[in-house]
Amino acid sequence: MKNKNNKFIANIFFLILLTAIVFAIVFKNEDKKNLISLLISVNKNYVLCGIVLALISILGEAFNIRRLLRIFNYDYSIFQTVKYAFVGFFFSGITPSATGGQPMQVYEMRKDGIEISHSSLVLLIDLLSYQLVSFFFGLFALTWFKSLIFQTSKGVFYLIIIGLTINLIGIIFILLSIFNPKMSTAISKVLYFIIDKLPLIRDIKKSKFKTSIATQIKEYNICSKYIVQNKLSLLKTFLTTTVQMFSLFSVSYIVYLALGGTEHSILDLVFLQSLIYTASSYIPLPGGIGASETSFLLLFKNIYPRGFIHIAMLLTRGICFYLLLLISLVVILSYSFLKYKKLLTSNNLYSKL
Repeated sequence: MKNKNNKFIANIFFLILLTAIVFAIVFKNEDKKNLISLLISVNKNYVLCGIVLALISILGEAFNIRRLLRIFNYDYSIFQTVKYAFVGFFFSGITPSATGGQPMQVYEMRKDGIEISHSSLVLLIDLLSYQLVSFFFGLFALTWFKSLIFQTSKGVFYLIIIGLTINLIGIIFILLSIFNPKMSTAISKVLYFIIDKLPLIRDIKKSKFKTSIATQIKEYNICSKYIVQNKLSLLKTFLTTTVQMFSLFSVSYIVYLALGGTEHSILDLVFLQSLIYTASSYIPLPGGIGASETSFLLLFKNIYPRGFIHIAMLLTRGICFYLLLLISLVVILSYSFLKYKKLLTSNNLYSKL
């Protein structure tokens, strides 16, 4: 537990340090007084609207998790599944390439009595939905702005192409993992091979690992049949994810309105924001820090007049990532406190009896 806490704290400090370095570079030549003045003059009602849209994106994932868990007869309230959504966002945000989100969600679900095979499949379907929707957003956006992006920055253009390619490979792999038993068998053989080669682990331990993997894969294949039988739930999940991502990407348009913009449509801003996500999501840094900020400054420079682009980036990125990260931390700590308080109360009642 101590090692986990130390790693958790180290990740947060690394994120803060990285953010400080990126912002120091980005705002190095900017007039700080002008930035503060612009920040004060921003329409606060639009900013509040942007925060609501960002929170709707979290709520969308909570509804997806709740709906998919019901397939396996887990009847959890939205209050409980929203915790899993915030846990996923927070740990994805503080770990490179968002690798920490799903393992922590599985861990939290296991503590609440949800089988690992069930939670893994639920999160895999949720991930598949997210990957599919983001891929189509990115593809449409690239078609919409292809010539503009190539003229603006060839580097960002190639990052977007790489991002779409990685996304597509991920989608194919997930589909095969869920719906192709042969793929599951192949994965298990690879895992068995790795386990056999592990040093300093006794054979009895290796055997237990293999048995555990075999059991999980067997349950995994059984669970995938339940998913196939619930096509309506899958469709609802994809629709919810579409609303979820459109809501998050719309924050850029709300910030545009907050700064007095009127020339461009909501689709222009949403598609540009989706391209930033496509270009930075696979970058092996927490929250795509650095890549997201740089991509924004390059892609949005024709949207905002000179002197407004940096404050627009600060507000958009601040709402979509940094503020959501802070809210997620507060929610996680609040849940932990309530759970600890409940446990303490029950222990006191038990001692009185």
